[in-house]
Amino acid sequence: MTGRKFFSNLLKFADHNTSAHRIIQAYEKGLLTYTEATGQVIDLYKNHLVGADKKIKEWYISSYPDDEVGQEIDNTLTFEELYHAMKMNDDFYETIGEGIDSVVRERIFAEMSYIFNVSYDDIYNLWLTA
Repeated sequence: MTGRKFFSNLLKFADHNTSAHRIIQAYEKGLLTYTEATGQVIDLYKNHLVGADKKIKEWYISSYPDDEVGQEIDNTLTFEELYHAMKMNDDFYETIGEGIDSVVRERIFAEMSYIFNVSYDDIYNLWLTA
């Protein structure tokens, strides 16, 4: 991929990812070389591509097999779908499934912050504003 094409794709990705946007700003200010910026963005893409389309229920049950509350999570919902629903101010509990407690919510938020490379507080604040 040429530098120009990569940068174009990076700008599209940055529209939806605050960390990518910060990388672009650092690159534009000369704080990162092109190679450093590309490496950091590739890591973001990997996290995004690997985890965003995971089904939350499957991930939760495999990560916390002894927690029966995981059975209450919507069968088809992915991390990306939940993240976008939260950004649209949809209610977390209505989206994910009834009967989910705060421990499950916190675990899901932690995984979302890893996948989307944003802070836990960013995810938590999305939930608070819904």
